[in-house]
Amino acid sequence: VCPQHVELAQQIVATFFAFPGVQQMGAKRDVKKAFRQILMALSDIKWFSTLLPALDCMSTKGMIQAILMALPFGWKNSPGLYGIAGWAMTQIHRRLGPSPDDWLAGDTLSFFATAFVDDAVLLEPVLANRLKLASDAYIQAGMGVLNKGFLQTAKMMEEGRWTRALMPWG
Repeated sequence: VCPQHVELAQQIVATFFAFPGVQQMGAKRDVKKAFRQILMALSDIKWFSTLLPALDCMSTKGMIQAILMALPFGWKNSPGLYGIAGWAMTQIHRRLGPSPDDWLAGDTLSFFATAFVDDAVLLEPVLANRLKLASDAYIQAGMGVLNKGFLQTAKMMEEGRWTRALMPWG
């Protein structure tokens, strides 16, 4: 299930009423080389390959099987793997929050994130060190679902900073 902009708007409104007068900020996160990291088993080759006719200059006759090692973004036959991974990371993130000792960071409110395939949007009220805690929690969630180097750090400088205005997906 893909998120809708309405989900972000509902979170902003709910946070506004939970913490009136408190600024809210959002940040984007992206999986590094998502469509270049294809997890597959030998039995999945039929989904990640195509048959091509051999060229006259090749020693092979008939058809050759080309195995795809990267998927083009938006290809309708791309597996839903990164949608599942993105969803899993945001669900883990949404079950985390500041420790009970950190009540200035809004310890009664869990963190918020939603994802579209491999792109995530984090929304948080600006309370004490909550933005840093939310960022760290998303990294922990991503490391649990994918691996240590999952986060696209180069894009973080461009779109990953906490800000009051952002374009969620695109």
